Amino acid sequence: MGLENVLKNSCIKLSLMCGFVLGLSGCGDQQEQPRPNAATPPSQSTVGQTVAVATSQAPGGAMSPDSGNSTEVGMPAAAKRNNCTACHSINKKIVGPAWMTVSIKYKGADKFEYNGKEYPLVEGLMMKVSQGGSGHWGSMPMPANDYKGIKQADIKELVQFVLSLSK
Repeated sequence: MGLENVLKNSCIKLSLMCGFVLGLSGCGDQQEQPRPNAATPPSQSTVGQTVAVATSQAPGGAMSPDSGNSTEVGMPAAAKRNNCTACHSINKKIVGPAWMTVSIKYKGADKFEYNGKEYPLVEGLMMKVSQGGSGHWGSMPMPANDYKGIKQADIKELVQFVLSLSK
């Protein structure tokens, strides 16, 4: 019976790790970071179909679930363009936290600590999205999404969008 439990737990862990790796394959700079011997990432249409959560804007600007749709209403085009939707949704945790949860966590904050140094909130969050890292939302690392610094306008738009969700 002990060996049976060990095998069952090993299978579960392997399944979770495979799902995580497949989820990350849609994140980051796919064209800018060649990955030899890596699995082919899912197509953009597949990613959008499998992880998108429908939302609608409630009075006062708050986002609320909207059953019946399979797209993210109100999700900025920059989020889709940069594959953020492979790991994030507005109202639902996927691989990374729901953006509404992020917005609530930083509501009223004006500083963000990144790699042991304190930054103004928007600047620090932009660094986190650009360069990746872990520790703010558990041990799951966020991959670097702009290590060359060429998508800063998109990243600033996304950070400002996320922070505006809980207002």
